[in-house]
Amino acid sequence: MSRLKPLLQERSFWLLWTLRRPLAAQHHWYDLEIASASMPQWRRRLAGHIETGRPSMSDPAIGRAVAG
Repeated sequence: MSRLKPLLQERSFWLLWTLRRPLAAQHHWYDLEIASASMPQWRRRLAGHIETGRPSMSDPAIGRAVAG
């Protein structure tokens, strides 16, 4: 699910955004990409695991090709 949030056209900004989405089906792994509409060449990608203190499994996406 992609969500875009427009930001003010300023040189610096702070953005605090909470996206609530159940991650149990992905075994608590997430993959988030942040992009800029005004600077299409700027992108950041964050991926990781939410620790729950319970036994877990390896990232199910390891070994798969990444699109883009």
